[in-house]
Formats: sequence, C-alpha cells, structure tokens
Amino acid sequence: MPETVLIIDDDTGFRDALVELLVDEGLAAATAVNGSQALEMLTSGLRPVAILLDMMMPVMDGPEFRRAQLAMPEARSIPVAVLSASGTSRQQVMALFGDVEYIPKPASGTAILAFLARFRATRSARKLTPAMVARTSTPTR
Repeated sequence: MPETVLIIDDDTGFRDALVELLVDEGLAAATAVNGSQALEMLTSGLRPVAILLDMMMPVMDGPEFRRAQLAMPEARSIPVAVLSASGTSRQQVMALFGDVEYIPKPASGTAILAFLARFRATRSARKLTPAMVARTSTPTR
C-alpha cells in the first residue's frame, strides 16, 4: 500500500494537480477542503506520512489547523509543508506554524517532491535497526 500524503487546500484545481503529482510518484493522496475536515480525517485514524497545508481557507485556516494538529499526540510529528500565495515571508510562516517547510505558491512540483524526499529519507533511515546496518555494511580491512 503506498504512503499517503494529506492535502489540505480549498482550491480544487490546485488540489487535483497535487493529487496527480503524488500519484505519478507512487504515493496516495487524501484531500480536505479545510482544516476542520482534515482534523476529522486525522481523528478518524488517517495517518499520512506528510501534510501539504494551505494557509488561507474558509471554516478553519492553516494556522488554526496546525495548532490543533500539534495538540494531537498521534499527529503532532507528521511533517507539514505550508503552501501559500499570500506573500508571507518564511519568518512569518515559522512564527505562525512552528517547525514546518514553507513553499510559496505557485508551488513547483520539484519543491514539493524535494520536501517529500527529505522527510522520506529521514524516515527510512530511522527504520534501520543496528542488526540491519550490520548485515548491509562491509567490513573494512
């Protein structure tokens, strides 16, 4: 089963483009039109490997979602990339969202895939046990 990325964005066209990008990379996508809907998905057991989060949405915006996500022990460690066309600076995003990646819109597929590649590599490295490392390393002479 492919890893799932949660896309939270109220722009249907942008969401659809992200889904296509992820599927082309062998990932699955779950989508929500606002933070409230995304929280319901997380509460219902969805555990994505990453979240792509729009900053401004109706009902529940990005910062409000992020605060709620961080309050959920089972979801707080999920990596987040904030995608925004608001002209907000990286420092402002960090002040609002905490430790997240910031990708300004229009977001390139390359930037999104680079974000996903960074945390997937880190995640894979964490899964290695000492026994696995011992089996794969070659002795030096």
